Formats: sequence, structure tokens, C-alpha cells
Amino acid sequence: MLNLVSYLNKNHLKNFKDNIYQRLNSNLYYNSIVLGAASASKLNLRAIDTVSITSVEMLKASLQTMKIPSFVPVINTGIFSANIKEYDLTLAFTNPETINKLYTSTNKKISYIDIILNKNKELYLVKDKLSKLLGENIEVLTWIDLNKELYYVMQFERLAVFSILGLILLIAIFNVFASLAMTVIEKKQNIAILKSLGATNKFIRNIYIKIGITIGLLGTFSGFVLGIFIVFIQNNFHIFEIDADKYIIDKIPMVMNLTEVAVVCLFSILLSVLSTIAPAKKAEVLSIPQSILNE
Repeated sequence: MLNLVSYLNKNHLKNFKDNIYQRLNSNLYYNSIVLGAASASKLNLRAIDTVSITSVEMLKASLQTMKIPSFVPVINTGIFSANIKEYDLTLAFTNPETINKLYTSTNKKISYIDIILNKNKELYLVKDKLSKLLGENIEVLTWIDLNKELYYVMQFERLAVFSILGLILLIAIFNVFASLAMTVIEKKQNIAILKSLGATNKFIRNIYIKIGITIGLLGTFSGFVLGIFIVFIQNNFHIFEIDADKYIIDKIPMVMNLTEVAVVCLFSILLSVLSTIAPAKKAEVLSIPQSILNE
């Protein structure tokens, strides 16, 4: 099975991969292995310790021939930690020479190949090209295909958060509408005086529209600056941390999507303008004599 995997933290992965490669290809230790931190702790192994390993194939052969299983002695030349308990307990890195000793030539095969892309946007493009090139006998999967449930949960959470923020935005716009509507009632005498002095309905309407635009711009700009500040603080000072023993990262990552930010900002300003239509219409139809006498 061929797995196509795209990683977010490329720099960390590259340094980790180079470090493992250099250790495994050291001339000092020909048969070498790099164990995960959990495995090394469970076996009480340190760097430069020797450990004997075997394979399922060797165990099967020993049972069939009623002989003692064969073992391949290797030197633990390093210990890695992926901050994921499952990986640290079940994964180990070694060189092709050691693999050749563990498996016979008849059953020797590669179970999967991980491909790291430089650009995540080309994920499905590369998948389609590899699928056509390799044919139907080899399955090509992306990291999304391998983690469908987690990906769908993240997408649902993203949609839920966006919906909740939308409701909060609608409540805020309703407050703007209510505030402007109350302004029409409280300032109806002033509006009547402006009309008696020659102010047109268009002039009155523009006043309320400008108020709505001003409120929308100030609120949107304040939220935009606050959002950038929170993302900057989190990415640089790691305020919101998570358990590094359970996850591969020790903090909640935050990334700004400029397209989504632009849509939210435009939507906020648009709703602010729309909320002024009803109060402006009400101000236009105010009767000058009635408004002055009632006051």
C-alpha cells in the first residue's frame, strides 16, 4: 500500500529525518537501530546499547522447523520522540542492511512509502498523477484519507465555530439596529427641526447610513486587530498549551486564512449598513408638526 502523506511542520520533520539518517548510516555502527522513547524506556535501553531483534517471518520459520528463533543483533544508536505515545512505542528506524537480514528474499517487500510534499496545495494533484502512473494494483492515499474521521471532526468543528460566530455577529447587528431605532424615537424632534430647515429625506437617510458604516468599520477593525493580536501571541508565546505526551504538538496552532477573514469583515460591514435601512425609513416618514407637538 502506498501512502501519500503531507506534513505541516516540514522544518521539524526535515531536521528529524536528517538526524535519523546520519545516525543509521554511521560507519561506526553497521547494524543500527533508532528506537522510540517509549520503547527504549520499556526495554530499559540507552544509546549505544545492543539489542537483538527478530521478525514474524523468523518466528514462523522457527516454529515450522522446531528450532530456536534467529535474532539479529543491532546497536541502538539513538532515541527519538514524536510526542505521540503510539509512535514512540511502536516505531523504530533502521537501515536496509538490517531489513535484509530480518526478511528472506522471497517475502521481502515494502509495505508502504511516505512521500512528503513541499506544497500542501498540490496534494490531490500529485495523488491523481501517482494513481494514473502506478495503476490500480497500488493504492494511493493522502493524509486526509488516512485520517478521515479526525479530518471530518475538524471540519465539523470549524463549521460549528463559524456558525456560532455568525450568530454572535447577528446579535451584534441587531443591537445596532435597536440602537438606531431608539435614536429615531429619542431624536424625532431634532429630525423634525432639520426637515423644517430644509433637510431632505435623502440627507436624513445618509446620516443613519453613515452612523451604521462608522459602527461597522470601528467594530470590524477592532475585531480584526484583536484577532491578529491573539494569533501572534499564541504562535509566539504559547498561551494555550496542550499535553505534549498525548499529541505531536505542545500548543494549539493558529493560522489566519485571509480569504475567510476578508469574507467575515465584508459581511460584518454589509450587515451594519443593512441594519440602518429600517431606522432611516422610519426617520424619513416622521411628520414635522406631530413630532414637534408630541415632544
